[in-house]
Formats: sequence, structure tokens, C-alpha cells
Amino acid sequence: MKKIANLPLPVVAAPSPAFDAGSSELLIFGGDTGKDAERAATLKEKHPGFSNMIMKYDIKKDRWLVADEIYTIRKSNFIENPNSSIWAPVTTSLVNWNDIIVLPGGEVRPGTRTPNVLIAKPVSD
Repeated sequence: MKKIANLPLPVVAAPSPAFDAGSSELLIFGGDTGKDAERAATLKEKHPGFSNMIMKYDIKKDRWLVADEIYTIRKSNFIENPNSSIWAPVTTSLVNWNDIIVLPGGEVRPGTRTPNVLIAKPVSD
């Protein structure tokens, strides 16, 4: 076992496992960076949600980069109806199914679970 480069920021509770993007890359989708952790109890239903960044680890260069973003839409009624919006989920599985990435459900802000399922088709650079 060997230590690799540190992530540039936390990605706690990101969908797991991380996505194996081939022999030289690993992707981590979203996660909780802790940015709003101290204010979460005060924000409650106004919490903006978790990170939508997709972090890529380049095995050959031993470095992390922001590869892309998880597609999200925050509608005007997100406070009273969070499931009408599309959020980057945490505390869920990442499933690779027939070459499609599936994020089934998850938590979209502290204490708010969603039945929404996100899918993505990986593309090569």
C-alpha cells in the first residue's frame, strides 16, 4: 500500500464506491465538503445541498482535478418541495450498470432523503 496525493477538499459521504474510469483514473462524485457543516442546524431546509463537483484522480500524475459537475437544478420551491429539484446526492451507492453510472436516491441536504435517481454515461476525453 502507498500514500497518494491528498484530495484538495473533503468529500465525505460521496456516493461509493468511487467510479473506476479505466486503468489510470478514478472519479468521486460530489460529497460533503463541510462548507456548511457549522451552519447546517441553522439552515435546516434552506441548506444549499452538497458538492456537485466530480473529482478525478490521475494515477499516472498522482494528482486530483475537478473533472466536471453533477447536473443539478435548484427550482424556486426547493425549500418546501426538495424532490422537485435535482441535487447531487450523498450517502448513496454508485452503481456501474451496463456502462451507465447510477446514483439511486440518497440525501440531498441534511436529513432530506430523495427518491430521485441520477444516471450518467461516461465519455472518454
